[in-house]
Amino acid sequence: MVDFRPFRGLRFDPAVAGDPADLVAPPYDVIDGELQSRLYRKSPYNVVRLILGRESDRYEVAAVRFAEWRRKGVLVPEAEPVFYVYVQDFSCPISGRPLSRTGVVGALRLEPFESGWVRPHERTLPKAKEDRLRLLEACRANLCPIFGLYPEDLEVLEPTRRALEAELPAVDVSDEEGCRHRLWPLREERRAREIERGLSAQWVLIADGHHRYETALAFRDRLRERGELSPDHPANFVLAYLCSMRDPGLVVLPTHRVLVDSGRSTREFARELSSVFEVRTCEEPLPPERAEASPEGSEWFGAALRDGPFLLLRVPDSEALGRLLPEFSPEVRRMAVVVLDRVVFSRMLGVEASEAASEGRLRYTRDFHEALEQVRAGRAHAAFFVPPPGIDAIRRAAESGQKLPEKTTFFVPKLLSGLVFRPLE
Repeated sequence: MVDFRPFRGLRFDPAVAGDPADLVAPPYDVIDGELQSRLYRKSPYNVVRLILGRESDRYEVAAVRFAEWRRKGVLVPEAEPVFYVYVQDFSCPISGRPLSRTGVVGALRLEPFESGWVRPHERTLPKAKEDRLRLLEACRANLCPIFGLYPEDLEVLEPTRRALEAELPAVDVSDEEGCRHRLWPLREERRAREIERGLSAQWVLIADGHHRYETALAFRDRLRERGELSPDHPANFVLAYLCSMRDPGLVVLPTHRVLVDSGRSTREFARELSSVFEVRTCEEPLPPERAEASPEGSEWFGAALRDGPFLLLRVPDSEALGRLLPEFSPEVRRMAVVVLDRVVFSRMLGVEASEAASEGRLRYTRDFHEALEQVRAGRAHAAFFVPPPGIDAIRRAAESGQKLPEKTTFFVPKLLSGLVFRPLE
C-alpha cells in the first residue's frame, strides 16, 4: 500500500526572510547560469543557494546555510504535522487556454520499485544522482518535492480545495512563466485522514524527480547499513507532491534530441532512415504534433539533418515494430521516443543515449527552434523532434514495468522549490 502522511514542514517566515516571491525558484535541473545569477540577486535567502549553489564546496556551504537559516528563524517549523494543498494556475503552453492543477504535498514512504507501489517511467542518469546524494547527505533534508501521479481521483480533494480557497493561502506567488502558485496547510484532521485513506489503495507513478527518489532510496539504505534507521525514521519517507492522472491541468511536453555527430554522411543517414521509416520531406520545419497522420501526431517524429531537408518519419506498423522491438509491449513500442532511442540511436547508429549525453555527444532541449538552429548553424549533425507523450502511454509503460528513455517527459508547470522543506532528523 502507499503510505502518504502529513509532516512538520519548514517554511520561510516572511517577517524575517522577506517577500516569498524572492525566496522560491524552479527545480535545480531547469536552472541555467543566467537564471542562477538572477535568483542569487533576489535575496540572500533564495532557495537556489541551497539547491544549486555556485560555490566550489556548494554541498558543505548549503548545509551550513540551511542550519543557519533555521537557527536565525528564517525557516520556521509547522506547529503540527500537516498536508499542504498546492494549486497552480497557468496558461497551457500548447493551446494557450487557462488551466489549473491541484495536488497534495506530504511525506511518501519510500518503496523499492519492485513492490509496484511506486513506479518509475524513465531511465535516470548516474551523474545527477551522485550530485543529489551529496546534497542530501550534507543537508539531511528534502529540499524539493518529487512529483508523483496516482491513477484515480480523490473525491475529497476538490471540496477541500474549494474550502481552502475561501481563506488566504500561506504562500501566493507567481513565477517568471506567469504561473501562479498557492499553498495552504491543511489543518482539518478529517480531510487529512480521507486523503491518507484514499491514497493508500492507489499506486504512484513518478512523473518528475526520478533522480531525487532514487537518491532518497540510496540515502535510506546507507543509514540502514550504519544501524541508524528505525521503522519510522524520516529517511524512510521522501517529500512528495501527488496529483491525479485525471487532473485536467496535467500537461506533458516533449524533450527533443540533438546529436552532435552521427558518424554518417547526411546522404547515407537519410538512406538508412528511409529503409525503415516512411519519410515525408517538408519544405518548412514542422513540429511532429502538427503532422496530419493522427490528432496528436503521435505516429510521427521529425528529423533535421545538416545540409539536408527536414524530414517527418512515420513509426513503422505493428508487425514491423514487433520484429524491431520485441522486448517492449505493443503499446510502449509504438511511442516515437522509444522508436527513436532503440531503432535510430541504438541499432542504426550504435549510440546509447546515457553514455552519449554524459560525453556531450547528445544534447536535450525542449525548444524546437533552438534544436533546429544548432543543426542549421553546423553545431550538430542532426536533431530529432518527438511529439508530446500522452499520459495514458506513460501509465501503460509504468504498469508494464518498462522504463522509457531518459528525458521522455517534461511536465509543466514545474513545482517551485522553497515552498516547504522536510528535515530528516
